[in-house]
Amino acid sequence: MKTFVSYKEAGDIIARAIKPLTSQEVDLLSALNCVLAQDVVSQIDLPVCDNSAMDGYAVRHQDIQAANIADPVKLKIIGSVFAGQTTRVILKNNQAIRIMTGAAIPKGADTVVPVEQTQEKNGLVFIRQTFARGTNARFMGEDIRKDELVLKKGFLLRSGEIALLAALGYAKLKVIKTPQVAILATGDELVGLNEKLRPGKIRNSNSYSLAAAVMESQAKPVLLGIAKDDFQALKAKIKQGLAYDML
Repeated sequence: MKTFVSYKEAGDIIARAIKPLTSQEVDLLSALNCVLAQDVVSQIDLPVCDNSAMDGYAVRHQDIQAANIADPVKLKIIGSVFAGQTTRVILKNNQAIRIMTGAAIPKGADTVVPVEQTQEKNGLVFIRQTFARGTNARFMGEDIRKDELVLKKGFLLRSGEIALLAALGYAKLKVIKTPQVAILATGDELVGLNEKLRPGKIRNSNSYSLAAAVMESQAKPVLLGIAKDDFQALKAKIKQGLAYDML
């Protein structure tokens, strides 16, 4: 009778016994450290509109090309726009609008001058430095386009992906169920952590080492305790362990 199998044969036996876990829908934070069971497609553009990356003034690039410290450009301030706001004002020649970080850039503007490079006086803003077109502007869809595939099925979700999914409005999503791994220690020489260590006995440290490794792998360990060196006791514990995703 064949007693042993080769390493490859053992691997093949295990591979044949493995079945893919089912998926479940969870809320966003519960998806942390889980594996995606769906493709994630963006339903929106990110950013959702042209917006400012700085506090400053929204301007037309062509109006500030000649700006310098010795001869600053002066533009008329025609309003303000704050984060969370939009404006119907359309910027025209030699005009500027105060703008805060995250605020929508008004039509007609294509550049944001940082407030540190300006001076405001009597309804005018004096700009002491020129900037390239598009400076300090974050344009609609420059990070992610609507209908773009963002994350593929099978992706392991970390904190960065949770932030991305939140920005895309995914409150719930499908992930692979977290596997439950049963851990069984065997041997008459083993005792639990709280038991008295008598001569000939050792602590059941392997169960905790394996449980920690399972947790590091983002699975859930289930400690079955210690099975004594008895056929019926081993059989009962193994039967209990086989009810989980892995033993």
